[in-house]
Amino acid sequence: MFLFRQLQEEKLNNKLLRLHRNIRRYLIPHEQLMVRLRYKLFNNSLEYNLKYFSQNLDIHRIIYIPSHRLNNYVTQGRNNPEPLSGNHFFSRFFIKDGDWDCWIRPLIPDYLLLDNSRSLNFRAVFQVFQQGVSYEETDRYKRDYKKHGREEAERWKNRLQSLYNSFQKYGYLSQQELPSHIPVAQYKKCPYKKYKEVSVAIDREGRFLRLPESGNRRLALAKVLGIKHIPVFVQGVHYKWALQCYEKHGGDLLRAINKELRSLDVGSG
Repeated sequence: MFLFRQLQEEKLNNKLLRLHRNIRRYLIPHEQLMVRLRYKLFNNSLEYNLKYFSQNLDIHRIIYIPSHRLNNYVTQGRNNPEPLSGNHFFSRFFIKDGDWDCWIRPLIPDYLLLDNSRSLNFRAVFQVFQQGVSYEETDRYKRDYKKHGREEAERWKNRLQSLYNSFQKYGYLSQQELPSHIPVAQYKKCPYKKYKEVSVAIDREGRFLRLPESGNRRLALAKVLGIKHIPVFVQGVHYKWALQCYEKHGGDLLRAINKELRSLDVGSG
């Protein structure tokens, strides 16, 4: 009797799981459609669209920029050096007003010295490929070995070495440009953010600021190897920069922003 009840519960759980997947499959495109319809409806209201410019609009996000233009990161506050979460701060809207773009610190040395997993990845690249430190002596390897054991630490080591080998062979390519045999880093639960490129924001002056979500090892390798152009994912922009795009290009706000983003794209050359 107990076994029968257990089997019935498993069947029910599987049905609920399939239902949940089907609902998500329907809702995400439906939500994107509603966002685009709402944008069209309020297209004549610049103030409304600047305030409620959704992440689900067709924004030209992935562009190549000169690596020397990405030297600072956004912090959680004026006196807090921890990096601001772009996934949280820009979770709904692409355009944000306020002084968040004034809370910045240099990637080197400030971000390099932070004690979190993302910074440890960033630091490990400099330790191994610039300072000649062995993998086993890096702060990231020691932390993984202590928390998860040798197997996990070795797995991290092999991933970093594979990434370095890929850079040496192909250069720095966007996730969409990678050869088919190299795994692509993707987000599964974020409808507007499919590929895990180096995340950035654009401040009121048009400067690129680092957000910490992805690409820490790739960005560090680009710095160490002197790669001139890197692909980035523009996760959000400052209100004043968006307004400047509209004033410069006129017409539709989305079209004006995309036109400016394309003008910033230096390509992969």
